[in-house]
Amino acid sequence: MKDNLIILTVCNEPYVKIMVSLIETLNRFHPEIPVRMLSLNLSDESKKMFSEMHSNISFIDDGFSDFKDFQEERAYCESCRTWNIREILEETSKNVFYLDGDVYLEDRIDGLLEFFETVDFCARMKVEEPLRFNAGMIYVKNTPKNISIIKEWEDATLSHGWVWLSAQNELGNVLQNYKSEVVVKTFPKLYDGVDTNMESVLVHMKGPEKKKRK
Repeated sequence: MKDNLIILTVCNEPYVKIMVSLIETLNRFHPEIPVRMLSLNLSDESKKMFSEMHSNISFIDDGFSDFKDFQEERAYCESCRTWNIREILEETSKNVFYLDGDVYLEDRIDGLLEFFETVDFCARMKVEEPLRFNAGMIYVKNTPKNISIIKEWEDATLSHGWVWLSAQNELGNVLQNYKSEVVVKTFPKLYDGVDTNMESVLVHMKGPEKKKRK
């Protein structure tokens, strides 16, 4: 699985200090897995810092800056995961594990990588019917069918413009339509990212106001 996986994340300049924990812990526990960071107007200094933290990181530079305020930029960062996941799936043979910048690891995730072999999509379910997810951690297996589903997710997200949580809401809407055709699972408890679950070795802090629990 590790040979067929790319980790994707997204960072803008205001989020650099939060992103540090993710990049540091990915390098500590799984330096063998390549990381691609969508770099939204990141400074050369920030990219250099991340490159020094992780030897297997590369950048997808995005210079879009036509935002009327910070909230639109924040929403763009959420929305752009859709087309960047799709582009990696289309341009490579790799599967994609998307992680928000406020996620970090406390240990290796080999068991989760094995679990991914049993699914087409994995995201933490908040509601099973109709499907609703937290979209801060998303795994997608690279198949033609799944690429077409991701494209539908992208189109649905873009129909809202730059609106916060549009990608998260539309992920549930789209996968609801295909739940009988593809395997969609939530994360096992050991990797579910819930910061109050002390068993989870993946931790999703849910925003810059949170701090690492260790």
